[in-house]
Amino acid sequence: MSVSYTVIAYSSAGTRLSYSDDMLSLDCTRAVNGIDIFNLTYLTTANSVQYLVAGSIVEVYRQDPDAGIASYREFSGIVREIVRTVTDTDTTAIRAVGFTALLADRIVAYRAGVANRSTFSAVPAETVLKTLFDYNLGANATTGNGRLLSGVLTGATTAATTGAGNVISIACHADNLLSAMQVVQEVGGGDFDVIYTAPATYTFTWYLGQRGTDRSASVIFSIPNGSIGQVTTTYSAITDTTAAIVGGQGEGVDRVYAVRPAVPPTGLSLRESWVDARNSTTLAEYQQRGDIALEEATRARSRIDVVVVQTQSLRYGRDYFLGDLVSISVDGVLYTRKIASVAIRVGTDGSENIDVGLISQ
Repeated sequence: MSVSYTVIAYSSAGTRLSYSDDMLSLDCTRAVNGIDIFNLTYLTTANSVQYLVAGSIVEVYRQDPDAGIASYREFSGIVREIVRTVTDTDTTAIRAVGFTALLADRIVAYRAGVANRSTFSAVPAETVLKTLFDYNLGANATTGNGRLLSGVLTGATTAATTGAGNVISIACHADNLLSAMQVVQEVGGGDFDVIYTAPATYTFTWYLGQRGTDRSASVIFSIPNGSIGQVTTTYSAITDTTAAIVGGQGEGVDRVYAVRPAVPPTGLSLRESWVDARNSTTLAEYQQRGDIALEEATRARSRIDVVVVQTQSLRYGRDYFLGDLVSISVDGVLYTRKIASVAIRVGTDGSENIDVGLISQ
């Protein structure tokens, strides 16, 4: 195989320090709206190891000229773990996390009930996400704006909101920032990411619809064309939920409740779950929490899992990318799926294995 990877190391301030392609092995897992993780192993004597210290920045570029894949950036992130192992050889393993991890470093550090800081009522999803970013990580994350401690990260920016996405209501006081954003994304009508755009510059980006491109008309995975190695269809109601009882604020007989859906099923079709929403304050917020729980149950109930195979005609990094919409063909029926995760493993022999994770869109 002609696939190759190049690692560029930078200081935390963005100064370029080294290039390397002499890794013993590498693997990465990338996820839409989640934290990318990249693992690299070197001989400890490799020149680049001295620069891959905690807090340094790495970019990883992938190319495969024989397959028509030009060099592109597969990963960028921050070194967070270093493990040196000495046996008959001396190796150093480096683990870096993608810049979405910056969101997981913060909580929504405003008092409960503060409008457009810790609670949002009927606000477009893009506006909610960018406000949460700016006031917990960006230039407005100051105690002067009511944050419980300064969370400003120099270089953390976001473009002005266009008010895109579905209108939502949510309360997220003291929630982990990334977790709060993931809840918004579930019903928001788009994806998000934190992109390393320049030295010490991290841009929060909203993608209306999906992060990638809609390629569902041109990228079709199927067993006949060799791009699917296995199909598993599952219907499971073992842990199913068809109605959510949402507990809001208050105690005892004074506690506020909401039921979703508005007209729940009955008899054998009624399978209840409890959603604790005491952090929320309005009926719309309670209803949204219940709707999210039911949407997750719906996705889990009926599932089509496929094993995607890299072929000459359909190849990751050339024909489709993380976040794209694609199609899978099962028994002649097309289903639209989002490429939600990609896991890459390159062994010591240079062989590359790619696992593609698909979810319902």
